[in-house]
Amino acid sequence: MSSTLAETPLNAWHREHGGRMVDFGGWSMPVQYTSIVDEHHATRGAAGLFDISHMGRLHFEGTDSAAFVDSIVTRRTDNLKPGQARYAMVTNEQGGILDDVLVYHLVDGEGVSYRMMVVNAGNREKIDDWIGQHLAKFEGDVTFNDATHDWAMIALQGPLSPELLAPLTDTDLDAMRYYTITETTIAGHEGKVSRTGYTGELGFEIILAAGAATGLWEQLLAAGKDRGVVPCGLGSRDTLRFEAGMPLYGHELSETINPFQAGLQFGVDLEKRDYPGRAALIEASQRTDLPVRVGLELDSQRIAREGAEIFAGDTSVGTVTSGTFAPTLEKTIAMGYVVPEHASDGSSLEIDIRGRRVPARVEACVVNPEELLYATTHEWVKVDNDESGAKVATVGISAFAVEALTDLVFMELPEVGRQVTAGDSFGEIESVKAVSDIYAPVTGEVVAVNEGLPDNLQKLSDDPFGEGWVAKIKVSDEASLAQLADYAAYQKQCAEEDH
Repeated sequence: MSSTLAETPLNAWHREHGGRMVDFGGWSMPVQYTSIVDEHHATRGAAGLFDISHMGRLHFEGTDSAAFVDSIVTRRTDNLKPGQARYAMVTNEQGGILDDVLVYHLVDGEGVSYRMMVVNAGNREKIDDWIGQHLAKFEGDVTFNDATHDWAMIALQGPLSPELLAPLTDTDLDAMRYYTITETTIAGHEGKVSRTGYTGELGFEIILAAGAATGLWEQLLAAGKDRGVVPCGLGSRDTLRFEAGMPLYGHELSETINPFQAGLQFGVDLEKRDYPGRAALIEASQRTDLPVRVGLELDSQRIAREGAEIFAGDTSVGTVTSGTFAPTLEKTIAMGYVVPEHASDGSSLEIDIRGRRVPARVEACVVNPEELLYATTHEWVKVDNDESGAKVATVGISAFAVEALTDLVFMELPEVGRQVTAGDSFGEIESVKAVSDIYAPVTGEVVAVNEGLPDNLQKLSDDPFGEGWVAKIKVSDEASLAQLADYAAYQKQCAEEDH
């Protein structure tokens, strides 16, 4: 282990307790303590504790800090309310992804508003330099500070996380919505608690002074010791994010990949804003020839590694970016980029694993809005077949409608088992401004609803075509599908309503 590697405030604890240390983005980090699979299952079943202090934490203060941050990221962030967080990207002039980041709006104890940006560890210095270049050209009151080494950052993930953290903070964790943050005290220390996550589980991120990290870490582990809570390394964090379909910078994301290829178009605002790479992204949004990110399920226990070639027959159609065995799913899965004509859900492909072809099937980890159907009432529909061959429509609210509603505060989900006719009101969504009906876009029976969505309404904005789905309807009248519009027709409707 090189002595030049950076160390988190918890580094000594990791070494003393059997952490297997590796070089990750220039930091000495634990990849595992026991086994990756055991730590994965502990997080899904109880809770896992992750040291993520290597992530960059960048602070922006001053009266023009919101405008400056907004000018360098792909998504509007100057309208964030205090306590809100938003996923965005920093792109180069060619539209390639320099990093995917989280931007937070905070207010300190003296009432001063500021922005914080969390960046990937391996990109921190690059983003610091990028910010410096653009700050030098920015005319306004902004003070930039890289506070990474001043603070520790711990992720507590899993179903027991609220129960473990609640006794240590005055924050009402049950009231915290997805993609929010608050300044608070944790175990008697000033700090921040956020709710974003990179595992697909309920959980929280805790930021507090570096010197207080070990004490909090041990308190959380002691509180959950008899309930299966364990320290976890980067290995299980990777398998957890993989199962949740989340991309990883350096694998699925890079400076040569644009957000539209990666399926991250929800994190890009092209209208009425300017930022580095916007012109290139406008062009990229119209292209249909570039490889796109897909999930892959392999018919083998062998793992497809980064760089493995993907074939359709004798034709090379793409490359694997990462692969693993998914402990919860008990399947071997991968992500990669393939040409669009072979990226449809269910497409049969093969992966060359060390000279042998292994069958694989495309399992969409991202949904292409252009492949959906739309109701005039702004619900989107994705149609699949269930095991019996019956058509099941996954229903959500379009990004256009979510943006128009703004400041969502409440959702009433449809009732499972209810028979609905296309056009029936079968749910409600409430914003600060108004209450709107959610309409059934097809005729059939409601067979499932997204039960966690009312507590995580931010998902409607952050992933409207994925984790923001609302309900599933088993279609009983296929004629109702024929009444839905395709993407082009729906875009025309939205343009007319916008004017």
